[in-house]
Amino acid sequence: MLEQFHGLQYKPYYESLFGGLDIARDVKDGKITPNQYLILKLDFSKVSGASDPDESLTNMIINALKTFYASYAPYLGMEKKQLIDGFVIESDALTSLDACVRIVKNMLFDKTDIEWKDHPLAGVKGIYVLIDEYDTVRNAYIDSDTFPWMKGYPQKLLEDLYSTIRACTGPSMIRKVFITGIEPVTLTGPLKDGLNMEINVSFEPELSGLCGITHGDAHAALRRLLSDGSVEKELSSLTDFVNGYRFCPDNNVDIEPVFNTAVCLNYFQRCLEDTSFNLHDPPRSKIDETFLKMCVSSPIARNSLEEALRQNSDGTFSPIKYSELTQRFGLTYMGAALKKQPSAWQSLLLYHGGLTFDSKDPSKHMKIANHKVARRIAAAILDYYGVDQNDVDQAVEIFASTGNITDLLTLYQHGLTGFDWESNFSKNGELHANTFDSIFLRNPCSTFKPKFAVKTGRSYKDEARRVDLVIMHPRHVTGLQWKTIPLNDLEIKNTFDAQSKAYALDNITNVNELLDIKINRKDQTIKDWIYATGKDSQYSQVQRFVRSLEIIRICYNGEKLRGYLVVVVGDRKVLLCEMGTDGQLKYPPRLLEYRKLPIPKF
Repeated sequence: MLEQFHGLQYKPYYESLFGGLDIARDVKDGKITPNQYLILKLDFSKVSGASDPDESLTNMIINALKTFYASYAPYLGMEKKQLIDGFVIESDALTSLDACVRIVKNMLFDKTDIEWKDHPLAGVKGIYVLIDEYDTVRNAYIDSDTFPWMKGYPQKLLEDLYSTIRACTGPSMIRKVFITGIEPVTLTGPLKDGLNMEINVSFEPELSGLCGITHGDAHAALRRLLSDGSVEKELSSLTDFVNGYRFCPDNNVDIEPVFNTAVCLNYFQRCLEDTSFNLHDPPRSKIDETFLKMCVSSPIARNSLEEALRQNSDGTFSPIKYSELTQRFGLTYMGAALKKQPSAWQSLLLYHGGLTFDSKDPSKHMKIANHKVARRIAAAILDYYGVDQNDVDQAVEIFASTGNITDLLTLYQHGLTGFDWESNFSKNGELHANTFDSIFLRNPCSTFKPKFAVKTGRSYKDEARRVDLVIMHPRHVTGLQWKTIPLNDLEIKNTFDAQSKAYALDNITNVNELLDIKINRKDQTIKDWIYATGKDSQYSQVQRFVRSLEIIRICYNGEKLRGYLVVVVGDRKVLLCEMGTDGQLKYPPRLLEYRKLPIPKF
């Protein structure tokens, strides 16, 4: 649309394209003038994944220049062939680009006022460069495991391109550059300054309305496309799966969340054609799979995503705090920031659509926009853990029917060892509880939706009832208190560092062998630590939970009560201790080990 509004060649079609629109009023009032530029389009999506990226990038620029000459040869006073043969060097895209700008500059500078009166270039200010999907090249060459660029990334040519554009800016030359993409990649590098005068307008309030379809727009479209009886139902589904995006972090600006434009337009077209449309997996809505794989392989990013997947009682997703936004990502290596700073990951997820600003407090919180995004993220995390979604559904169904949560916790233990040990990262009990809840117990991808409510420890003001998770089902109530023993606190024979301890833990299958491991600085074994009483008791929270009057009152209505102490050892092993209603452990601690679940018969 920018090309049609600003491009000189579209001047005869202005009225048919823009007449009657809001922009036409601004043109009439003299606020803006259309068709004043020669448009040069650079489409980086054509370079993505090429076997020779330098050659592919060069060819893209050369073809863009040929298209430019084909469009504007009549205005430049030369034949298209003459321009291409005389000024395009197939092997040197940047020299060809510089020559193109000089031709336009000479044409605009060489005319007197009298000559300009009826000249086809009268009123033209220069070249407007439109760069589309400019970050595609970088994303295609990122290594999802270690974060640096894969071999072949055309760094020097990209830096030279942006430096050439910068050098060619000025009166009657390149006057404007409009760049679109997912990430705000800094257009500079270690070799050259590049295009170091760009402005990121992604979060400007004035542009938020352009980034999606409003609730009113969607409702009006559905009323024209569907019978009255199905409008509200379909609007509700659209709201659940493609609404919720906010693109402005300013608390002082009242902006309603918007729908994903591409998905809505595709859906409206299917309504016109009366064909089916799967909102659970709509086309043109996927977060880039390479990027999502990279995210879930990082413990810092995965932790943020698992926290964001935590569901409220109404089915919406809980907001997570952020401290700052990264406004620029370097062209080269950004691994250091991503390995240390949650804000860098949160910013990346924001730009890729994994997170959006929370409408209630956008300056401090982000959230997952809708169930479609949640399903993509949850599936990627579960895949990283090496756990099958069908097994999770089956274990949740067993728990809902019988109250036995052992199989689901066993799957969680299997997920802990589904990937290599991660250095410099250890979860506390609350984080383990959150992961279990958001990825296993209430996974958005689950086809089985049990009728239970889940409350976290922070939901309770009464400390006597406060365990990490309380799961309330019509037939049973389960309380889970999570404790952790960090890997570095374990004294395991014949180990010399955290990684060797992790591998040693993986090979322990006997519960007594695990319980006999000593804990550093405590002069006690894991077994002693679990059975400690008094102020050092690890299960006192569970005791208070099963004895609390409100929980007892609930269970008098027929629900069965279960309380558990869940001990995660070194982020690799899980010990399960069941508490009786008398406040004592019913059985010795159990070591959970994965086994393929049999098909249940209810």
